[in-house]
Amino acid sequence: MNYRAPIVVDDVINDDVANLLTDAQWRWFAIQSTRLNKSVRDLILQMKPMVEQINDESNEVYLFGYLPNCNLYGCVRPDGSSHT
Repeated sequence: MNYRAPIVVDDVINDDVANLLTDAQWRWFAIQSTRLNKSVRDLILQMKPMVEQINDESNEVYLFGYLPNCNLYGCVRPDGSSHT
């Protein structure tokens, strides 16, 4: 692991960290927003994900936390897939 940081600090989304998310990860939040009838902002605040860079060869990050669609601990991968 090269980089690790929370997106949410004191109930505020850190834009510098949020900018590390891939388009596919934002799409995952948009889909969940529609399914759960909550804003993307509310889902991120609920999940309070930790952003982790896993691979030295890529700047992509994984999001770890309690997934708002199932309330189980898991991750959202850079390709937008989620796993518990």
